[in-house]
Amino acid sequence: MAEAQNRFGFWIPVHDRASAMYAVWMSGLPVFLIGLSLVLSGLVLLVDPVSAMGLGWVLAAAALPLIAIGLRLRAGRAWLAPVACALFLGTFAAEIWLMPTWGLVVRGLVALIALSGLRGWWWLRRHPE
Repeated sequence: MAEAQNRFGFWIPVHDRASAMYAVWMSGLPVFLIGLSLVLSGLVLLVDPVSAMGLGWVLAAAALPLIAIGLRLRAGRAWLAPVACALFLGTFAAEIWLMPTWGLVVRGLVALIALSGLRGWWWLRRHPE
């Protein structure tokens, strides 16, 4: 059963140091993609003359820390996993009111990756070298 769960990568079983680091590594992906999405949304708002250009700059500026955190997690910085999980779940909660139901299904699946990263960080914290 664990092999089937691991095949799709949404819920990563954490049972040793390598699987914990893999879970942390994978948790950087959703955070990086949220940052990239915010950059693209900000650029669309900056190009559209009707929309509020100030909001485009705010979105682009908010995306930079998310991209940096996502890349740091992908580099193996496990201490950022709780920050990444909190940011991801915060944006997920905010999008519940803004996004149609089908978009929330995809976000819910990706939330499992972020929570797996938190589980990996917790395992590494409980089992220091």
